[in-house]
Amino acid sequence: MTNNTEINKESIEAGRGVFAITSAKLYFMIVGSILTFSLPTIFGPVLFGAYQVVVSTVSPINNVLIVATIQAMARFTTNHPDNPEIAKRIGLLMHFRIGVPLAIAFMLCSPLIANFLHDENKIIPIALASVIIAFYSLYAVLIGYQNGLRRFDIQARFDMTAVTIRAALIIAAAALGFGVIGAISAWGLAAIIMFVVAAIITGIPTLRISNEARHYEKKELRSMIFFFSGVSVYFIIMNFVMVIDSLLLKRFATEWFLQNGVPDCMENIKSCAASSSDRQVGYYAAAQALSRLSYQSIVAILFVAFPLISKATFNKNEELARSYVQTTVRYVLLLGSMVAVVFVANPYGILGIPFSDEYAVNGESALTALALGNIGFCLMVICGTLLTGAGAVRSAIKMITLTLIISVLGMIVIVPGIEPGAHLLKICGLITAFSMGVGAVLGGIIVKKKFGVFLSIQTVLRVAVAGSVGIALGRMINTESVMMLLAEVVLVVVVFVAILFFLRELTSKDIAAFKKLIKKMNP
Repeated sequence: MTNNTEINKESIEAGRGVFAITSAKLYFMIVGSILTFSLPTIFGPVLFGAYQVVVSTVSPINNVLIVATIQAMARFTTNHPDNPEIAKRIGLLMHFRIGVPLAIAFMLCSPLIANFLHDENKIIPIALASVIIAFYSLYAVLIGYQNGLRRFDIQARFDMTAVTIRAALIIAAAALGFGVIGAISAWGLAAIIMFVVAAIITGIPTLRISNEARHYEKKELRSMIFFFSGVSVYFIIMNFVMVIDSLLLKRFATEWFLQNGVPDCMENIKSCAASSSDRQVGYYAAAQALSRLSYQSIVAILFVAFPLISKATFNKNEELARSYVQTTVRYVLLLGSMVAVVFVANPYGILGIPFSDEYAVNGESALTALALGNIGFCLMVICGTLLTGAGAVRSAIKMITLTLIISVLGMIVIVPGIEPGAHLLKICGLITAFSMGVGAVLGGIIVKKKFGVFLSIQTVLRVAVAGSVGIALGRMINTESVMMLLAEVVLVVVVFVAILFFLRELTSKDIAAFKKLIKKMNP
């Protein structure tokens, strides 16, 4: 009786934890979207592009530090149930050896990064971004500590507060006319604030410990750094896959303007070329922001899939693992495709809602390519999640590395010499989409080899049919009126889902499974 009660309590706690974290991630998506859609209007294409260039340099490092640190801290805090404070202390020591020195190195390398981008105006904002790296790495230690103690509600509140403060400060700095330097400084200030708040609430471990404890601490620190490093490799490559096209677009567009000149340039050619290339990145970033909503739609599935596949493979329950693979991959394809179809059906109209016509004219073709490419990205990421969850980290790294290599080679070989404009942005989008497609195929092959299952050909064909009909319908309507466009979006989604039901890809069992998941998430 006691065992059943304990199991029931643990199940309820886990369900509430999933609900809390998922709710926080949804809130993060909403507030993040407000920030993303506000800045292009406040800044304009040039400053928005400049801001995105700086973000693209710091995000791969910052995102990896946060995710890998939380996983490492959760693991080590769980391993020290009687004295979790030691894990907190080790985590902070780790980032005084990794996170803070990495931030200093990033700051010192800011001239080199700016030189690679052919834009000396990026030195100061990139250097300021080092503050983001330093303080978010320390903040992530305290959040991972809460995760390891299964204080999911506290973790969720921290996440929601952090994204709110960050968005509010950045938007305020932009609206007050402080430019890119002000926006990056505001982000750094948000990182400092959240670390201080987390430190006050969570507490900082004492500096005085015994010699015996210090010896044990050194051993555990080496173990944590080893685990952290392994997780980081995969995530840093994945994050570079998401930004490398923007960085190379910035470089090659600047080179084109330097070689061919900038019309009506009233300043020195370097400054004009840098501003003009920032404008191209701004247009492209708007299309990227919308296309990545496909990925955002599957984030909750990733959070659920990782622990499930980890437990099934650890227990050597191959049948259950195959079931998880089939279910998660299929739902990722369905959700990711549904969002992508909406964008491809009317890219100009969709871009015109949160952004101006200027963004829509220049970015509609890029949005079409990127939206389709992000279907592949969604599949690639779920493959990586399943493989890392099952302990096959090397396979996941091979998959994501090949994707990055194809993207870089494609940009280097094809993009130089193409005149900046809508056509260039379309080419960049197609290269990115192709690399993500290859990554998805490779990931599918690896997953199929490891687990024995992946997507069925029938599912892929049914989704393709439903998507094609939805896209054709949207292209036929092709309205620019906001109200009519919203009605079109609803119609395209309804038709897409209806066809899947008609083809029996979706059934009442799927609806029942979804309802069951909601009940588990909100017990």
